[in-house]
Amino acid sequence: LWVHYQDPHGPYTPPAAHTNGLPESPDAEEEALPVLSGESGHGGIPAYQALPGLDRPSQYDRLYSGELHYADAWIGRLLEAFDNHESGREAIVLLTADHGESLGEQDHWFAHGFSTEYRCAHSATDCQSTTRYGPSSTASAVSSPDTT
Repeated sequence: LWVHYQDPHGPYTPPAAHTNGLPESPDAEEEALPVLSGESGHGGIPAYQALPGLDRPSQYDRLYSGELHYADAWIGRLLEAFDNHESGREAIVLLTADHGESLGEQDHWFAHGFSTEYRCAHSATDCQSTTRYGPSSTASAVSSPDTT
């Protein structure tokens, strides 16, 4: 089974239920970011990310956190259904991402692909197995092409 989730991805518009409990108002000291005409995110909000009435980093951070929560909820539902399925078949579950997201590092905001900063270039990978080989790990660095 191959499943591809598009979220979290911009523009950040998670369902409201996934932002409940997250801070709603920006810090009074927080400076507004300009909306850029391009997509680089260097020095401001990329045009494709801009949402009406939002110009503070914390507002976008809140929505990005909601996007993460939303994706996590759906992945959790998928894994729960998988665990409850009684096929008896062995399985390997591999979760990975193709990139991270800039959240202000090196003055890049809410974008990816324009910075080599660690949080953008790094993508997490988690692998679990129910096969007869059992769990294993490697101390060496791997990349997404290594897992395909």
